Amino acid sequence: ELYSCGAGENGRLSLGSEDNYSIFTKCKINTNKETKFKIVKLGSTHQVALCELNYLWSVGKKEYHGNNKYKMPIKNKDSNKFTKIEMLADIKFIQICVGFGGYHTIALSANGNVYTWGHNRVGQLGLGHNKLIVSKPQLVKSLLNIPIKYISAGWGHSAVIDINGNLYRCGRNSSGQLGITKELCQINSVGQYFISIFKKLENFKVKFVKCGYDQTHFYTIDGDMYCFGNNDFYKLGCDIRT
Repeated sequence: ELYSCGAGENGRLSLGSEDNYSIFTKCKINTNKETKFKIVKLGSTHQVALCELNYLWSVGKKEYHGNNKYKMPIKNKDSNKFTKIEMLADIKFIQICVGFGGYHTIALSANGNVYTWGHNRVGQLGLGHNKLIVSKPQLVKSLLNIPIKYISAGWGHSAVIDINGNLYRCGRNSSGQLGITKELCQINSVGQYFISIFKKLENFKVKFVKCGYDQTHFYTIDGDMYCFGNNDFYKLGCDIRT
């Protein structure tokens, strides 16, 4: 069973309303045999969950919950209770990730494919463009022939690791959080540097990666830790300020 609390705007708590709750309350779910959840990830205005049968469910703001199957004139709506994501109903997944307080989702299927949706102003979905919102889940075609084993979503950037230990990243790079020189980046309408397609990090074999707000940490198969991005408050764990 799943419980939630906090701000209820857009129905993000899956409690059947947009009311705020100050205590943990049992979520409302479209109940069937698939509604035993084992993983749940929270964004700013939506949640995504993985059930024990490895299907994806979501709730919350319409632009980000990924359940926008229908074409106009049927209007997509916010959801106030967990519902199975219909566009991905026949695909089994093993990992999901939403950036901390973020607005984009990454999902890793059982066969190693990556799907993304949500906010994309800085190309964090890895789809080769920076269209502001992608409300329907999309297969990341640039990774189609690369079996992925791990995913991580930051505030406005993303990273994945393949089965051979290669690290790929995309999205916002204004603070250097991709480890890519700004001269190789695009610039969007509000002056943010970004990369819109997953780029491989050369010369490293990576075991684990974690994207933060505007920084990235990873460690290699040899156990060495590396980091790049914003170092305010020394959050990279070093004294370097450039």
